[in-house]
Amino acid sequence: MIDHAALAETIRRHEAAQGQPISRLGYFCAPFRPAEGPFSEHVIKVYRGLPDAGALDRLAAAHDDYVAALRETGVPLPETTFLLLESEGARVPVIVQEALPEASLMRPRMQAEGLEATLEMMEAAGQVIARFWNAADRFDTRIGFHPSIRN
Repeated sequence: MIDHAALAETIRRHEAAQGQPISRLGYFCAPFRPAEGPFSEHVIKVYRGLPDAGALDRLAAAHDDYVAALRETGVPLPETTFLLLESEGARVPVIVQEALPEASLMRPRMQAEGLEATLEMMEAAGQVIARFWNAADRFDTRIGFHPSIRN
């Protein structure tokens, strides 16, 4: 269970020190990994809040559906929690995800390893993507899947 007060304080400290840089997509602030504290082994992604409580509830349900679909189709996913964090009288969508070891991420591995290993990683990623899309028609909800090879 996530301590909401500790998470809110972690986000507040990060924003005070780093600001709140918006991702290139513009939907959320750039993810961050705290250097210390109770969330130092997690990546935190803060989304823009909405004034529509119903829309926030639908967003939370859609995220739960998405994570369930990823897990059901065998897409590797670190422990991930979506929550609506109370902040200044509003609910703000926040994702807290277990941080993966740098050595397991494809991008640094592709940069450090040779062509053969890179092609094997690309093939493995393609198989995961294909497995998801081959099974996507069995879900009753609208979901998408657009992984980035570079991440």
